[in-house]
Amino acid sequence: MIHQLAHFRIEAKGEVTVVTPTVFDFIDQAVNFESKKELITFARREQLDKVVVDFQNIQRFSTEFIGTLLSLKRQIGAAGKIKLCSLQPVQRDIFRVLNLDGTVFEILEDVNEAVRSFS
Repeated sequence: MIHQLAHFRIEAKGEVTVVTPTVFDFIDQAVNFESKKELITFARREQLDKVVVDFQNIQRFSTEFIGTLLSLKRQIGAAGKIKLCSLQPVQRDIFRVLNLDGTVFEILEDVNEAVRSFS
């Protein structure tokens, strides 16, 4: 099943939920606020526990967007997992510098690899 939200396209691939942002820039404070509310509400309603966030469309993001991902992780809880994929090298470096790569989020090359990693 596919859900089209204002800022995200959400698709189930087996037991894994793939979240693909449809906004290119998560810099604007209003966009970040609205997208966080939208994503957390969806995650709570659908009781998500295995999530891949696909960065393929994201060109720029602020620390507020990273905060959204951390809030999503809290919403999913300790039993759930969030994996990120399709990050540009500079984007991945940001997660490394913040010590989030490999500690908080597992980062993989593409959606297929990320989905398979849940098996």
